[in-house]
Amino acid sequence: DSVMLGAVDNLYKKFPNSYIDAKISRTAWVVNDILKELKAKNLLGDVVILNLGANGDCSADCKAKIMQTLENREVFWLNVTNDDEVHINARLASFAESYSNLHIIDWESISKGHSEYFVSDGIHLTSKGRTAYTEAIYNALYETYLTKYENEKQNLIANHENAQKNKITFYGNDLLLNTLDFIEQDYSNDIFNINKEYTFKSLLKDIQANNLTNQIVFAFDKTININYAELLNQVSDSKVYLILTEPENIIADDNVTIIDFSKEIANHPEYLMYDKIHLSKEGNLALSKIIKDQIKSPE
Repeated sequence: DSVMLGAVDNLYKKFPNSYIDAKISRTAWVVNDILKELKAKNLLGDVVILNLGANGDCSADCKAKIMQTLENREVFWLNVTNDDEVHINARLASFAESYSNLHIIDWESISKGHSEYFVSDGIHLTSKGRTAYTEAIYNALYETYLTKYENEKQNLIANHENAQKNKITFYGNDLLLNTLDFIEQDYSNDIFNINKEYTFKSLLKDIQANNLTNQIVFAFDKTININYAELLNQVSDSKVYLILTEPENIIADDNVTIIDFSKEIANHPEYLMYDKIHLSKEGNLALSKIIKDQIKSPE
């Protein structure tokens, strides 16, 4: 209506790519036809600002048709300063509760106590009022989209963290390194922490520094002395697979699966190299088959 019309120059400066249609004494009753015409011409933007009501309200059905025409666009509707005369602000606020894409710009509260914003009628705008009015619209858009993008950012972070948590984390020394060629393709989206010089202390340090995933695999030969009770305590919230090349006194439970490759080695001495520590090619191939059979990578 005429309130927006008076601020056209300010609005175009703040929103240079906008389209503004304002007219003296316009009411909300005529707006839907205007919007439908703009829509038919593909001129409706993704964001629509409405300043209607100073000349009287239209029915809830009238406003519903406006929102139906605007569909999924973000709509910002300014309330009025002369609400004592037209009584629309409460009804407008109540109506907006049904639409997640309808945002009320509380021009009444923003301008309250600022007589310098208005000419003598308390409705139409002075130069200072036009500036404040334009800033009110800009700030409403800014805050809405800042919140929207912050929420999207947090959702992306949460989704990424969940995706990371669903991966399998492998920790190992030479035992894992020498088997890697046979299993890497099957676990291409998972995480491998391999260090030939791992000590139990450095292993714990790495575990504590990383975000624990839902499944963890430990594959170490006897060149490292591991306190498995302490290790399992560090990863108690994860499903754990322990790959052993020597017998260990570890009790398996719902969260701990023992892959006791030492039994295979006992039956197949050719699985070990001459040093009786590292696996031969046959041993690595046999171990890789067991790993792929028992440990399934998340989809």
